[in-house]
Amino acid sequence: MDSEQNVIMEQDPAHDASRSDDQTEDASEPEMWSSSIDPPTGESLVEQLYRERRADLLGQLELAKQRKHPEYLKIVQRLQTELNNRLVLNEIERDAALASAHQDCLREKAAAEQEFAEKKAELMSKVIADLEQEKKTLRQEIDAMELTGDGMKFSPPTITRRLRQRRERANRETFLKRNAMLSAEEIEHDLELIQSG
Repeated sequence: MDSEQNVIMEQDPAHDASRSDDQTEDASEPEMWSSSIDPPTGESLVEQLYRERRADLLGQLELAKQRKHPEYLKIVQRLQTELNNRLVLNEIERDAALASAHQDCLREKAAAEQEFAEKKAELMSKVIADLEQEKKTLRQEIDAMELTGDGMKFSPPTITRRLRQRRERANRETFLKRNAMLSAEEIEHDLELIQSG
């Protein structure tokens, strides 16, 4: 069936015209491609664009390695600006914290001094009240002694000084001296008396 259609198409002059148009279009495409070929180098436009693009990318890569790429420099500049801003904010925050701590310290110091003064005044008043009470008690005791007749003049107790005790050593020395003064006969006589007893 296909073979019959091919035969009919070959015999049909309208088909021949459309076929020649197809061939013309097919023939014009290679001519178009061949017209884009650069005569001296023999490269097509696509290859030339590819090589230019590749060279551009390699140049950008080299700039990036050297840290001179414009995008890299923009990013570094932005990060440096952010860093500087952050450092300024950190200093401001630190100064504010130090000022706050200093104010807190001054407030606590003032409160401690006030509390100390209050406690000191309270303690002084308490000591004065205790002394007044003791004075009043002593005054009442003195008045009571005078009323009951026990009111001899109050004199502080006399302090007696204790003498050192003599050692027995002194007594021994006198005893030895006495023994040495006796004669041998007196010693024998004394011994006989002791034995006879």
